[in-house]
Amino acid sequence: MSRGNEFDWETGEGGGRPNHSASLARNQGENPAKSLQISPVIKDYLLLEEIGQGSFGKVFKAEYLPTKTPVAVKVYPKSTLTRTREASIKNEINILVNLDHPNIVKFIDCFSNKEHIFIVMELLEGENLYKSFKKGLADFAVDFSRPEARQRFAGVVMTQLSSALLYLHERFINHRDVKLDNIAFDSKTAQIKLIDFGFSKVVSPYVPERLYCGTPSYMAPEALRKEECNTLSVDIWAAGVVYYTLLFGKFPFRGSTDIELFENIMTKKLFFPEWLEESEVHVLKKCLDKRPNNRVTAAELYRLMKYNQY
Repeated sequence: MSRGNEFDWETGEGGGRPNHSASLARNQGENPAKSLQISPVIKDYLLLEEIGQGSFGKVFKAEYLPTKTPVAVKVYPKSTLTRTREASIKNEINILVNLDHPNIVKFIDCFSNKEHIFIVMELLEGENLYKSFKKGLADFAVDFSRPEARQRFAGVVMTQLSSALLYLHERFINHRDVKLDNIAFDSKTAQIKLIDFGFSKVVSPYVPERLYCGTPSYMAPEALRKEECNTLSVDIWAAGVVYYTLLFGKFPFRGSTDIELFENIMTKKLFFPEWLEESEVHVLKKCLDKRPNNRVTAAELYRLMKYNQY
C-alpha cells in the first residue's frame, strides 16, 4: 500500500487539498465555532453549524467555498489531546487519505494551526446504526416484528460491509473496531459508510500479532485470549456480530459484567431459530467461528453475501 501521501503532523501539510484561500470574505452571521475561538472561515471552508461533539473535539457541517460542496469538519483543540489520541488521529488520517470506496467514509482534507487540528470528511446523511438500532430502526422503516424485514435489511448492510472489508483487507488494512456505531446508514440511498479508523493498522497477513483493542461486545475470542493470529480475522468476527445483532435485535454474546461477557464470547455456543435461512446460518457460523483460521476471509464473505442476492 502506498503511504506517500501522509499528513505532516508538525506543519499541518499533506494529505489534502492545497490552500486556495487568500482573501475569502468573512461570514457576517453568528460564528458556530465561537466556543473554540476560531474564525468561521478556515482555509477554504465555511463552518455552518455544530453537528456533533466528542471527548476531544467538535464536528461541524461546513461548506467548501470554491465549489459550495457540503462537508463535515472535525476540529480538535491540541490542548485537549493526549499523546494516545494524537497518535490515533494521525493514524486515521494516514489510513483514510489513500482510500476510495463507496462504503467507506471519504477523507477530503486536513490541516492545522498552532491551536487546532482540522480534518475534513464527506458529510454523511443519517445516523450510525447503533443509534438507529436503539430506536428500533424505525427511521429506516424496518418492522422488527417481521423476520423477513430484518433479514432483508441485515443482508443489505452485511453485503456492503463485506465489500468495504474486502477492499481494506486487499490492502492489508485491519479496521479493528467494526461495530454498529461505526457504520453510518443513509436511508435515502440504502448505502452504508464504514467510519472511524482511529484503531486501524496496516498489517502483514504472514506475521501473526497479538491484538487487544476494540469494543467489548465485538471482540473476538483470540483477542480476549491475547493470542497471536492473523488479525484481519477479528474484523470478520465483528462483522458477524453486526449481522447477528441486526437479524435478532440483540447481541450474540451478553453478560452483566465484562468478565461474564468475555467468558460467553470464548465458550458459549450459538443456536439459531428455524425461521432463519440456511444461507444466513452458514454466514453467521463462518464469521463467528471461535477458531480464527476457520473463519471466512473478506473475499469469501463478500461472495457468500452476493450469492444470497442482497
